[in-house]
Amino acid sequence: MKHKSLLFLLSTGLILSACNGGDEDFEEGADPAEDGAETETDGENGETAGEPQEGGNINLAMYSAPDHQFNPIYYQSSYDNNILEFTHEKLFEQNEDLEFYGELAEEYELNDEQTEMTVQLREDVVWHDGEPFTADDVVFTYTAIADPEYTGVRTSYADSLLGYDEFKAGDTEEFEGVEAVDEHTVVFRWEEPTVTPEYDASFFIIPEHVFGDVPADEMEQHSASSNPGEIIGTGPFEFTAAVEGDRYELEAFEDYWKGRPHLDSVTWRVVDQSVMTGLLDNGEIHMVLNQTESCQMMWKVLKRWGM
Repeated sequence: MKHKSLLFLLSTGLILSACNGGDEDFEEGADPAEDGAETETDGENGETAGEPQEGGNINLAMYSAPDHQFNPIYYQSSYDNNILEFTHEKLFEQNEDLEFYGELAEEYELNDEQTEMTVQLREDVVWHDGEPFTADDVVFTYTAIADPEYTGVRTSYADSLLGYDEFKAGDTEEFEGVEAVDEHTVVFRWEEPTVTPEYDASFFIIPEHVFGDVPADEMEQHSASSNPGEIIGTGPFEFTAAVEGDRYELEAFEDYWKGRPHLDSVTWRVVDQSVMTGLLDNGEIHMVLNQTESCQMMWKVLKRWGM
């Protein structure tokens, strides 16, 4: 029997942007198809055929607990990122060949000087609370990172944009580097020509309607940055519950723009390495993803599951 990609089961396109890690191996356990995953056969062996099985839960494991900072512009731990990969999305993602493709961006155009990129956003995306995703959310995200009061570590996504230094210094109230032309069109402008425009515009987007009235230096401590049920993204799963240091539960987002995920839920469990193998063997957990998975390793995982 051939198993399709484990993460493809969760929703098509949930592909894996944690590209700053190492080359540690992964471990896999009992067949997650038993809990609602997807299988496919070629029909020649008379095995059960290949439509996704709806429903069920899958248990993923990590070695350490998140820091409980689930605001993308402030998180630092890769364990927090394990949650964010399910709940939030970017304008651009990368495939297994590390080529960029549009995610929340439907199409884009770069000028001849490679200093300005116009991005047309998808018009069918909503946040987990039902509010529409718009260009204002994109502008807000990058402006918050450039804000003089911002204290996070993600400045590299904004510091090459036009007018960053002046805005960061408080010399101007308008950030020239990113502009909403209309509800679904945003323009990025850089100080110098860029050869990596998709990368530069590929950070998780946060909702303006949630954080717009929150000062940048208070956003990190805001309840919508840490509390399950208050964390709002556009991703295929909502972060609904947590037992701190033990488990983190995500439920399928019914109005996800790519269609509802096949699985009902995903549970991240924090498991001591001493018992990890036993839990994998008896099927209590289905897969372990290490702290610093690279894109290449994540695609190795996908290929191992038969995508």
